[in-house]
Amino acid sequence: MAIANMTPATDVATNARPEIEAWLQSRGVSAEYESDFGLYLIDKETSLRNQARVGQPLIDEVVERYEVAMRDGAVFPPIVLYQTSKNKYVVVDGNHRVQAALRAETSLDAYVIKEASPTQITLMTYEANTRHGEPTSQAEREQQAMHLVDLGTPLAEAASMLGIKAQRLEYLQSDQEAAKRLSSLGYNPNEFGVTLRRRMHNVRSDVVLTSLARLALDTKMTATDIDNAVPRINAQRNEGQQISVVEEIRRERQTLVKESAGGSVGEKRTRPLIRINNIVKRIHDFDANSLPKDMDPVVKEQMRTALMDATRRLAAVLEKLS
Repeated sequence: MAIANMTPATDVATNARPEIEAWLQSRGVSAEYESDFGLYLIDKETSLRNQARVGQPLIDEVVERYEVAMRDGAVFPPIVLYQTSKNKYVVVDGNHRVQAALRAETSLDAYVIKEASPTQITLMTYEANTRHGEPTSQAEREQQAMHLVDLGTPLAEAASMLGIKAQRLEYLQSDQEAAKRLSSLGYNPNEFGVTLRRRMHNVRSDVVLTSLARLALDTKMTATDIDNAVPRINAQRNEGQQISVVEEIRRERQTLVKESAGGSVGEKRTRPLIRINNIVKRIHDFDANSLPKDMDPVVKEQMRTALMDATRRLAAVLEKLS
């Protein structure tokens, strides 16, 4: 429904009806068509509260543009409503048209949905703004899609309906789960940031995650730090061993921690320290037993020479620091 291109001479309401009816049918709802619907029956407060846009249910310049067109005789597509138990009607599609019609003191045709579940109504309210009219923002569509998933809509279907990549919605869902989990453990998810909390979420045990989250805050761990820590933690067989690894990581990071009366506060990590930590981590993780027993003598000598050179360089760094 291209409602922005109406002319007074075109019966847009009639031409739009097949498209609206096809949309209603595709969503599995029944509706009755009513011409010159009584706009005074609409619960305007609830309609705006249910609007798909976050924070700004109506865009004033859109309402004004529609009002001018209506006063000039333009006929707009029918609105879509559903009836509440209080014998009032709530707008599913057409809040801007309703507000403009009230200002222009004109009428609108309507489709009144007779049977639909709350989830269907929510889905259609969100989808209407994505399909036509003044589109919602990317952030709004993402929020709407997450709401639909929470209501039981399959993730891929919610993403398709609102024009979002399924991969993006999976990312948002993963972050939502991670944030909820941290919150249930007594932490403010916003203290960690999206990347950090999603990666910590890979720790299977809540007890261990509680300990790791505290360590992350105390020592200002980065996403790279968490990426290095989580595999070491999950490689252990039980919670006790995993907690021991967290405490081992804490000891390794003592150089980054300053004790104060209020507790442990992470110091700023300088670029040289980050580089050294990365080098030490790679050496620590290297398994000498993984070397083949029948290694080529030339390759073996090359590796030995490289390690001796690296050792001399590390010794020079140690001397500079002493």
